[in-house]
Amino acid sequence: CALSPYVDGASAEGVTITADGVTDYLVASQTSITNNPVNICMSHALAKLVLNPTLGTEVAGDNIATVEVQKMYTQGTLNVEVNNWTNCTGTTAFTMTNNEVLVVPMEGCESFPIVITMESGRVFSANISLANVDNKLEGGTQYTIKLQIGQDEVTLGEITADSWGTPVDGGDLETE
Repeated sequence: CALSPYVDGASAEGVTITADGVTDYLVASQTSITNNPVNICMSHALAKLVLNPTLGTEVAGDNIATVEVQKMYTQGTLNVEVNNWTNCTGTTAFTMTNNEVLVVPMEGCESFPIVITMESGRVFSANISLANVDNKLEGGTQYTIKLQIGQDEVTLGEITADSWGTPVDGGDLETE
């Protein structure tokens, strides 16, 4: 098993990860180490949320100052051997950087709030439904959220889920 970045006390059975919205954790399990060199295939342990906003005419000339994603887990136990999460607890808000944020995966999550603050001080909020992605945020998956912002509201366009990164022979992870 492998985990990057290094976390003190990590073992195959699990390690407690405290989410910060920025740190990308990669995991790999290897069943055989008889080959030299050992090739491992790393995959993302966290889910990635990406905002793809369009601005309505009501906010023309205004820019987004901050995007806050709310009610995300603060921590969880990552089983490095099988790349799954348990004991996910607490909720917190993360501010997106460049319209992206990394979060602990969530099973049975029907929706989460998002708050967008414009440079002018106007605040827009919406509840992002996860119904069309099976009500969950899975590790190793990028969720692109399309929104139109305007008329003192945010209108959800759609949310899609795609594999995040492509494993490449030889153990490297090809990312965007």
